[in-house]
Amino acid sequence: MIDFSNLSGGSCNLCGPSVSNQYAGLGVTFSNPTYPGDDTADTNLAAAMLIPDPPDSPPNALFVYQGGMIGDGPAAPFQILFSLPVTQAGFDFGSSMDAFLELDAYGSNGQLIDTQIFVGNPAPIGLAGFAGIQESTSIAWLDVSYHPYSDPSRTLNFSIDNLEFQGSAVPEPSTFGLIGLGILGIAALRRRR
Repeated sequence: MIDFSNLSGGSCNLCGPSVSNQYAGLGVTFSNPTYPGDDTADTNLAAAMLIPDPPDSPPNALFVYQGGMIGDGPAAPFQILFSLPVTQAGFDFGSSMDAFLELDAYGSNGQLIDTQIFVGNPAPIGLAGFAGIQESTSIAWLDVSYHPYSDPSRTLNFSIDNLEFQGSAVPEPSTFGLIGLGILGIAALRRRR
């Protein structure tokens, strides 16, 4: 689980460092593409109190700046990229009222595997909840975006915390060897009979 608590600088609203490849050693990087009118979108640490229900882990949450003012063009989705095969992923989120979170899962060759829509519960930030996805096909990355119901083409800022992910269990080569020996042993016993 990534709860962003090991990074410093997120003890105030939107003053933390940009977050992109700090968790590459765990197999996860983050990308917040540019949006119209800005050179780059921000992905910063923010005070964890932004996602109070369900309780996030202090002191940090990841804040994803996506514009959101009337007249702002829509931002490209925030991306969670996995360097190892993942079949399950989820996180706590929080953002504005009267809006929904869209989660799109993509495979390694860029095909869309699944799209899920999540609506949070009322919270001081607006809405907060959990978004997660489980697939039988390996997920290479997730596109995450937050949209108001009144104009689903617009994007809104949001925060995430407690990112969890799990890969499919792939047997090691030695396991395959043992399975092969077992099959040969069963075949030899049947042949003797």
